[in-house]
Amino acid sequence: MRVVIDRPGIEHIDFSDESLWDTALPDEARAGKLATIADTRAWVRAFLDGAVRGDWAALRKLAGDAGKPRPEITVHAFGRMWP
Repeated sequence: MRVVIDRPGIEHIDFSDESLWDTALPDEARAGKLATIADTRAWVRAFLDGAVRGDWAALRKLAGDAGKPRPEITVHAFGRMWP
């Protein structure tokens, strides 16, 4: 599975909090960067719950909902997604 977060102005570093260290960052840009961090955490947490705990429910829900309320998130499945 490949998850793509395609938000305007997104950069690779936005998957960490480093971009938030800039005190001159406009509020709109800060909100987008915080949303990117929150999305990344949700996807990683859901994946790890499935891979480590065998609980795939959160990842199934995220994958099923991708693109519906938030068109900037897309999921590309390659083969069978769930064990």
